[in-house]
Amino acid sequence: MSQVLVDTNIWSTFFRRNKPEDQKLRSNLEMLMQENRISMIGPVRQEILTGIRDYSKFLLLKEYLQAFDDEPITTEAFEYAAKVANECMKNGIAISSGDAIIVSMIALHGFEIYTNDQDFARYKKIVQFIQYQER
Repeated sequence: MSQVLVDTNIWSTFFRRNKPEDQKLRSNLEMLMQENRISMIGPVRQEILTGIRDYSKFLLLKEYLQAFDDEPITTEAFEYAAKVANECMKNGIAISSGDAIIVSMIALHGFEIYTNDQDFARYKKIVQFIQYQER
C-alpha cells in the first residue's frame, strides 16, 4: 500500500469539526494513522498551524503533528512543481504554489493524495496521480 499525503482541508476537518457527516473522513484518517501510511510535507504542516490564535492550542497541535515526519522536498521537487504550474497556466488552470508542490511530491513519490479540494481534479489533466479513495 502506498503512502498518503493528507491535504490541509482533511486535517482541518479532522481537528476542527466533529459533525456526523465527518465521521467517514475521521475514520479514514484514523485508519491511515494505524497503518502508518500518512506522509507530511512542511507546507501542509504550516497551513495546518497557521491561523491558530490561542497559543496553547497551537502548541498542542504542533506537538500532535510531530508524530509525522516531513518528507524532504528536494530541488527536483521544486523544479517539477514549477513545471506543473507552468503547464497548468498554459492550459488555463490556476494553481497555487502550495498545490504545485503537493502535486509534485505525490507525482514524484507515488503518494496518493487525500483531499476534498476539487482543484485536484483539474490538476489531473496535467499530471497523473492517484487520489485516495475513502473506505
